[in-house]
Amino acid sequence: MNDEDENKLNDKKISHKPKGLYVPNVVFGNPNLSYFEKFLFPVIETLDGSKGCFASNEYLANIMGVSIATMSAGIANLIQQKYIKLVSFDGNFLH
Repeated sequence: MNDEDENKLNDKKISHKPKGLYVPNVVFGNPNLSYFEKFLFPVIETLDGSKGCFASNEYLANIMGVSIATMSAGIANLIQQKYIKLVSFDGNFLH
């Protein structure tokens, strides 16, 4: 993540403090998603700005208390299930 992306992420964290997370029924009821992935989806949505979510896999892994490998696998399944769309291969993604 470059300095500009880090600043965007920090600005987003400071300016937007949700009181909770909402898991849509279509995500919650999907038997092809683990509970971790069902919880990951609204975390990504919360960090999603007008140009997408610029959080790295490492950052997300740190805030959710999982390994980068677990995070990468969760993101891969959300992509496969078409809940998020990958726009680059450096850990950044967009809904």
